[in-house]
Amino acid sequence: MPGRRTDGNGNLLVVTGIHPQDGLGVVDLRTFEIATLWGQVGENRFSPWWGGIRPGDRGTGQSGTGQPALPARGDLNPMRVTFATEAVPGRPNEDFVGATPDAIVLLDGAGTPPGSESGCVHGVAWYARSLGSTLLAGLAQDGKPLTEILAEGIKAVASLHDFLCDLTHPGSPSATVVMLRRTADALDFLVLADSVLILDVIGATEPMVICDDREAQVGAAHRTAMDALASGSPGHVSAHRAYVETLRDHRNRDGGFWVAAVDPLAAEQALTGTVPADRVRSAALLSDGASRLVDRFALATWRQALHLLDDSSPEELIRRVREAEHSDPVGERWPRGKIFDDATAAYFLVLP
Repeated sequence: MPGRRTDGNGNLLVVTGIHPQDGLGVVDLRTFEIATLWGQVGENRFSPWWGGIRPGDRGTGQSGTGQPALPARGDLNPMRVTFATEAVPGRPNEDFVGATPDAIVLLDGAGTPPGSESGCVHGVAWYARSLGSTLLAGLAQDGKPLTEILAEGIKAVASLHDFLCDLTHPGSPSATVVMLRRTADALDFLVLADSVLILDVIGATEPMVICDDREAQVGAAHRTAMDALASGSPGHVSAHRAYVETLRDHRNRDGGFWVAAVDPLAAEQALTGTVPADRVRSAALLSDGASRLVDRFALATWRQALHLLDDSSPEELIRRVREAEHSDPVGERWPRGKIFDDATAAYFLVLP
């Protein structure tokens, strides 16, 4: 049921229906058709709210503010998941984010600089959407270890283009991965490469921050020339391309860093863990284009980022990132490979 937002800022699509207790209903729709939805959205802003109730679920499916909440199962409190994503103007969004009632997935595709080859006819945006939707399907259907779901997803997506593309090319599309899954008594997480997961653990002074920084450690030895140049200048564009192509020599090998690309064994290199579900109040998943508010610009702490997501929205966090980027258009204050980057933020809140 299409319509306009009440504030006039965009359109609204409502999907509603009734399905059997053992069916996935709208979860099946958003799991298997989300890649199509992303293709239609393109580079535009995309901020969904999901809600639902199945027979036997506890709760109303609505939060106290009237915003949709994902349904509870068994003894679980309902949870609300909100997210937003914004592409670099004029380019397709190479991030991906999606959720089911019990899981969230975020990917940040590794962009190919102008003038650099990838060996793939599909591109990074296609890869991130294909792998992201595949991972959501795996999370919705079984309780396998997250590393196994990721390995199977990488293998499945590789099979979609192995006859059309050169999967041996060092620039073959790749992506970071963050996966969060809630079970009856635990939260399982997986982080591969430099996207960030923040867990607000009840009783802890500071949140738990999980980020795989191996790419940054490798890159630190190769970015001096790039950081010394004004971003956007011909010299910087050339230096950034050289930097990215140099890092390819360290990708998915011991002593380097690991990302999701074509080798399922990369899943074994991910950071994984489990925390008691009743000890986590909220969680945030951030692509590095969103986390730069904290880890590059130092304009907020991780705790302040959680407060911003809780008190306002993922859109507001991205707005502040864009404000900072515009304030430093040539990278003088904050040297960086990309002046603007795709930014995606997801926020998970356990409701009382």
